[in-house]
Amino acid sequence: MPGAKFYQWKKRGKQFLLIAFTVFGILTVISIFGLIDFKNLADSSVSAISDGFKDFASSIAALQSQEARDSLANIKKEIDNLKSHPAIALWSNLIPQLESSPELFKDLDAFTGALESVNKNLEYLKNNAFNFIVNQRGEELIKNLNELSGNIAAAEKNGANLQNAAVSLNLALGEDIWGFSADINKAKQFLDALIVWLSQPKAQNIAIIFQNPTEIRPAGGFAGSYAEVSLNHGSLSHLKVNDIYYPDKFLKSKIIPPKPLQLITPSWGARDAAWFFDFPTSAGKTISLLEESDIYKERSMKFSAVVALNIYVVQSILDIIGPINLPDYDLVIDKNNFLPEIQREVEAGEDKLAGRNPKRILEVLTPIFFEKLAGLGDEQKRLLFEKFKNHSLAKDIMIFSQDPLLESYIKSVGLGGEVFNLPKQFAGDYLAVVNANIGGGKSDAFIDQAIRLDSKLGLDGAANNFLTIERSHSGQGQKDWWYRSMNKNYIQILVPVNAALSNISGNVYRSIKSPVNYQQKNYKVDSDVRSIETTLKFLDDFAVEELFQFSKKTFATWFDVKAGEKKKLELQYRNANAISVADGAKYRFVFDKQAGVKGGLELHIEAPAGYKWRENDNHLFNYSNKNIPARVVINLTLKEEK
Repeated sequence: MPGAKFYQWKKRGKQFLLIAFTVFGILTVISIFGLIDFKNLADSSVSAISDGFKDFASSIAALQSQEARDSLANIKKEIDNLKSHPAIALWSNLIPQLESSPELFKDLDAFTGALESVNKNLEYLKNNAFNFIVNQRGEELIKNLNELSGNIAAAEKNGANLQNAAVSLNLALGEDIWGFSADINKAKQFLDALIVWLSQPKAQNIAIIFQNPTEIRPAGGFAGSYAEVSLNHGSLSHLKVNDIYYPDKFLKSKIIPPKPLQLITPSWGARDAAWFFDFPTSAGKTISLLEESDIYKERSMKFSAVVALNIYVVQSILDIIGPINLPDYDLVIDKNNFLPEIQREVEAGEDKLAGRNPKRILEVLTPIFFEKLAGLGDEQKRLLFEKFKNHSLAKDIMIFSQDPLLESYIKSVGLGGEVFNLPKQFAGDYLAVVNANIGGGKSDAFIDQAIRLDSKLGLDGAANNFLTIERSHSGQGQKDWWYRSMNKNYIQILVPVNAALSNISGNVYRSIKSPVNYQQKNYKVDSDVRSIETTLKFLDDFAVEELFQFSKKTFATWFDVKAGEKKKLELQYRNANAISVADGAKYRFVFDKQAGVKGGLELHIEAPAGYKWRENDNHLFNYSNKNIPARVVINLTLKEEK
């Protein structure tokens, strides 16, 4: 009967609807939990992906290609986890946020792919760039640099797309990618400037200064020797090692040296140009004095860059390339005897006794040195890059470029050797201890220096500082006189401009009389030296010079140590207005290390009464390091004690 069929259909319809609603309800619950699970997974993955990009950036900056590959592999794993989640396939057409997810994955894939290409380029260049340069394959170097630039541009574009996609999904990944893309853009600007620099029609000339920290100078060590290097379209076209005194012989300009140097020389030359703690200033002065010499002036030869290497770098290279046999000198040079044997040959060897160039041994050694470098295997190159990284962190390698873009990037990666520029409204303190060996032989080879600063902040915001510099001289048993010499040290302590000295002990007074009548002999005054020395004021009560340089006040005096002795120089000074005392107030302490100086740093910073430091939840913040990095920056926050 029709009525019965309708009833059955109605009954089945109710059952169907019941089942449908039940299934729909179950699916809804499942999907809700699925979406929640997906959201949790997404949050976790986004965090892991962000960390992965940061790790990748750090690895790339350190030229650690394997670590960069590992970071990319972890990023891809997290992306695949997100892609395979059931919520993506089930609801991508219904949920607006998930509807955009395929585009996000596409952008992620494109970005990681571009970064992978960048890493491969860098790895290839790391392994082959030096060989390209020394084996006259500079065009290949430039070609690979251009390829790297193109891949960086692709990564930059994909990073921008990824940022937009991440923002549309309300994921925090966007900000990280934006910051990462900014770093990529900065790297590309440097790379493009480098390509232009290498591609110039004229050769680019570089002065490689070999600084000897056994005779310490403000910018590192005494520049006893240097190499003039020319690159023509990326290929090494000229390499010659010179005694630094050679161009000075042909320097017709008579220039008044800085006052302390007048104890050992009547005129200034490239040999003493590393007088400024700020390496760009010293490097610029080295270039100007070299170019003023007739050996370069007559050829109109200009230097576009300076690279400063100290002996620790050379020793590390010898550790990897192995010993170098020099039959002419009946010597085998290795990492252990390089310094003493070279110095012995220069100071008292047969070349000097015969009236020849005493540094001819370096002319013989250098081509063999570079030949062995060019033949390094991949593992040796990896070890060399690790050593170079450590040396750059310790300020053993510094670079200066006349090109503003290149120089800016060099500073940003920590190779510039510049004095820290205190920003306006700086809240905190600054310290640099700068030594200069003036007539003290090579005694710094056996000097160990320990710096300790006890800084107590008052409620008035001033920092009351007690600085101790201890130097010990262990060269008394050495057979060579230049190691046993008294360490005659002109020491400069750089502090904020509003610091005031209240006491000093351990220093000595040294009277300096000009060796010639500079005015009568028509000597020139160097503008950089004049700008510093015109600020000089002698503090009679302390036998200390007070002067201003690089936007810092400087206390300068003499601190001599005899062989076999240990001495302390102690200063008390007050840095007014170091901080505005309040809960949450920020305080920064900056220490700039002098290149080439061995020794440790110990800091004790005491918060004002009634406050402690948020970072360690203590009234006193301590820092100690026996291997001081190029720059120490400590950021602290005041916390009021309840």
